[in-house]
Amino acid sequence: MAFTDKEILGLKPKEKKYHVADNQQERGNGSLWIEVKPSGKKVFYFVYRLNGKRTMMALGPYSKANSGKGITLHQARIKKDVNAAFLIQGLDPKTELARLEFEAELALRKQNQLGTVKQLFDGYTEKMKSDGKKSYTEVSRVLTNDAVPILGKSTPANQVTSHDIKLVIHKMIKRGAKVGSNRLRSYLSAAFTYGLRHDNDPSTMDASITFQLESNPVRDVPKAVKNEKPGDRELSPDEIKLFWDTFNDEGEYSQIEQILKLMLATGGQRVSEVSEAEWSEFNFSEKVWEIPIGRAKNSKAHLIPLNEITMELLAVVEAHRDSSRFLFPHRFDSNRPIVMSSISKAAHRFTHNESNGIKPFTPRDLRRTCKTRMGEIGISKELRDRINNHAQNDVSSKHYDRYDYLTEKKKALNAWGERLVQIISNDDFSNVIAINSL
Repeated sequence: MAFTDKEILGLKPKEKKYHVADNQQERGNGSLWIEVKPSGKKVFYFVYRLNGKRTMMALGPYSKANSGKGITLHQARIKKDVNAAFLIQGLDPKTELARLEFEAELALRKQNQLGTVKQLFDGYTEKMKSDGKKSYTEVSRVLTNDAVPILGKSTPANQVTSHDIKLVIHKMIKRGAKVGSNRLRSYLSAAFTYGLRHDNDPSTMDASITFQLESNPVRDVPKAVKNEKPGDRELSPDEIKLFWDTFNDEGEYSQIEQILKLMLATGGQRVSEVSEAEWSEFNFSEKVWEIPIGRAKNSKAHLIPLNEITMELLAVVEAHRDSSRFLFPHRFDSNRPIVMSSISKAAHRFTHNESNGIKPFTPRDLRRTCKTRMGEIGISKELRDRINNHAQNDVSSKHYDRYDYLTEKKKALNAWGERLVQIISNDDFSNVIAINSL
């Protein structure tokens, strides 16, 4: 019989299910059948033969109207034609439809788990944290404040273009943060590199999101080299004395003052390493400060011998010690260290006070000052680098040299401590004996 809605509706249920074939068919292309169940329910089937095997493939229950609860005769014939097209190509319709459904499901799943810009940045900074990189908080702050508002936190990461990156960096340059724009570019590039590696990392195969990046959009955005000005500010001996004597004229205890002086006394340790120091890191009997792996920049513990002037400064800090584990606790939360920004602001206020008679400098400049002034008394560059915990990039140092140079650093820092005392005491520099052996 040739199927019509009238004919289909006229098919009556029997004690057992039975099948009726539509005579609108071409030989070898399969045929449309309808199954009538004892309940009266009618179901369309595509019946075909391939490689000598007969297969019945359900297409869906019959519905006269397009109600969503079944398929109409017209829809059933369309499905039949689609399956017939597979047969003409020598393909099994059942297998091909299953494959297409799987691919569609996979594509939908990929779309649903497609990582956003925010997820990319969060993943990158979390990776920095797990790797022991202390700068992760600053990187997160910059990306969140300067990149996310323009890129959009819900934007799929793989939709970010080089043009988008240019807009982000341009806006930062326009507000005068030229050096900061290069830092931002570096952070963005590192974040997208993380995204590329994330999807290819076997350890992340079970991750709930993927970024599906094809390339790094930052790659074609050049760094503004002209914005980079290498720092060259260093304090002269006279300026060191002036700073030491006048930072806190009122004679009150100042955390900022002690942090900056400790940076000088310890040979130029990083401001974050000093400001976030914990009492447990200090062995006062051995006169050694050990900055642990989690806080030291180069992912290895850093040993700093304590000279006499450092011990005196620490005694002042200890006299004002409370229950906090930090040498310099947060003003309102002793479970946290002092905020880094407050250190820079205090130094800025001091150096921009014309009555102090000293040119502006930053806490970072104290680190350069130490390295320069220690060189003047004969401490070798290699030893100064180790005191400052600069990365040793030669193969021997990176992979084979496990010596801590504690004896050499102790001798050098004792010499530097004596020189610093001479400076702040205004003793004649000619009295200093160069220690060329260091």
